[in-house]
Amino acid sequence: MKSSKSAANELSNCLPSNSNSVISIPSTAYEKIKKWSEERKTTLESVLNYLIEQEAERLTLLTYADEASDHDTQRYSKIKEITELCTASFSELSSESEMFQVICAVEDLYKTLLKKGIFSAKVDPISIIDSRRIDVTQDNYYYFAGDLANYTARWFGTFDLYMNVVFCPEQTVMFVGMPNNVNVSAIVFERLYRLFCQIKSNYKKTFGAKIKASEKNNLTDMHLSRLSQQLEYTKACIGDEDDFKHLCGYAEKNYSFALR
Repeated sequence: MKSSKSAANELSNCLPSNSNSVISIPSTAYEKIKKWSEERKTTLESVLNYLIEQEAERLTLLTYADEASDHDTQRYSKIKEITELCTASFSELSSESEMFQVICAVEDLYKTLLKKGIFSAKVDPISIIDSRRIDVTQDNYYYFAGDLANYTARWFGTFDLYMNVVFCPEQTVMFVGMPNNVNVSAIVFERLYRLFCQIKSNYKKTFGAKIKASEKNNLTDMHLSRLSQQLEYTKACIGDEDDFKHLCGYAEKNYSFALR
């Protein structure tokens, strides 16, 4: 194993040519960076840049989240902690909640996850994984669940896919992305989907007996569609153009049949 001095000498090559500074890091940290660079067939500089960009992006997103909080009134993810945080954030929501309350719950969760450093703010192409799949009927997907999936993916830096019955034995929504991000996406989407299904059920009960079933269904679907579109105003977003390209590339390679 290289000494700290040797590691510092090699890492000094990553500095600008006009810099006289030398960065000293523990030999164990150097070995980790070196291993990552070898696994990715890239340079030490590229690995360091990735790590720096990841942390800088996380801090930038957290700053934006703090500014927007003033409303007008790896594969081993932290699933247990994520579930507990999601449960706490959505505990006050019900089918009677207004959409601004849903938006506030999502934004508060987003900021909490940023503060705890649970998100990956940048996408590492070799670390992208699939989330678990959530059952979604075709009608629900068309009228509101598709919007919920799209918004959830945007909020938490993932890419959403709908597995249609034409190609798969089931109808499901799934997400691809970094490990913690896909777990957050799956949990949040499932909870929002269940909430909207309850809203749908309750809304149908408000119609009188004289209204035809087909008209009830149509009016209910339109109502849910309008509600879901209000979530577009949620102030939460992760990822840039490069990250999106990595996620699209993964989806195209593994699930080209599901791309729409």
